[in-house]
Parts: sequence; C-alpha cells; structure tokens
Amino acid sequence: MKPFAATLTALALALSARPAAAQTRPPPRRIVGLGTAIGLGYDRNSLGNGHVWPLFPAVSVHVALTPRVELELWMPAANLLLSRLAGVHGWVWVDLSARWYALAPSRGLFVQAGLGVMRGSFNDDPAFTVVRVPARVGWEVSTDGRGGAFQVGLRPWLDVVIPGSDLPNGARFGMTFEVGFNFYLTRGP
Repeated sequence: MKPFAATLTALALALSARPAAAQTRPPPRRIVGLGTAIGLGYDRNSLGNGHVWPLFPAVSVHVALTPRVELELWMPAANLLLSRLAGVHGWVWVDLSARWYALAPSRGLFVQAGLGVMRGSFNDDPAFTVVRVPARVGWEVSTDGRGGAFQVGLRPWLDVVIPGSDLPNGARFGMTFEVGFNFYLTRGP
C-alpha cells in the first residue's frame, strides 16, 4: 500500500505543478500612459539666491519603447497656469527624458535623464530662455496588470540661463521631491 500512496502523491505533485507553470507567463506590456505628480521643490542660482516652492499637479505622458525603457514628456501644468498671477507671461516649461527600470520591467527602481526648455517673460521685459538638464531617480509600485503605478522620486536638475530679460545669466540647480500616479494602456505579452 505504501508504493501506491507514494505514486498518488507524486502524481498529485506533478499535476499541481502544471497550472503554476502556466501562471508564470509574462505580464502585460505598457504602450502609453498619462501621469500626475505633486511635490516640493528647491532651486538656487549661481548668485546664491534660492527658494522653496510647491509643485502643484504636473502632467506627464509616457511612451513605452521596451518593457524597461519609457520616454516621458513632463510639464508642471498647474504651476504654469498659476504663474500668470505672478506676472510671468507665456511661460513654457517642458522636459523630455528617458526612464530606465533597473531591477524589473515597468516596476521598482528607475532612473531618468533628459533635456528640457523653459521660456517666458516678466511683465513687459524681453523673453528669457533656459536650457534644462533634468534627471530623476525613484521607486515605482505597479498593479499586477501594470495599468496603474504609484511613484516616489527625486528630480534634480541643472539649468543654463540664456541672456534675456532681467534674469541673471549663469546657472541654476535644484531638485524636486515628487509623489505621483500613472495610468497606462497595456497589451498582452
């Protein structure tokens, strides 16, 4: 009777292992996404002036190139709208960066690097232009279907101010601590 029980046990283990293997298929791939983030920023210019400012809801658009690489177009939309109250006219601020997931496809540790531009004018002054070199490092927790993600990140940058307006020529640097949510369209593996 013992050999019969051992055979049944082995058969049960073999059959139960099959469905588990079938469940290990790759997760869905991201195609495009839309995100938002809030946070707190700090910047300092080459003259030693610095200040802290809130990041009101920013908007980002994501395009997945591979399971580990995405392009991100980021814009602090609410800050741009509120800037009109502060006398900044025609202010545009857009960053384009590539995000790489270091540990796993579309989740966990990520790093980004990119290039951006900022342009605007104060009251009737000539327009100013700023070339930006943004980066980002953070952690993402995504849903099983990868359709949603929560992110915490730090976005440091270096700005080069091109002559114009009353902004001092030179450089600015700073960083923003961000908390955000992204939503993605996905497709099967």
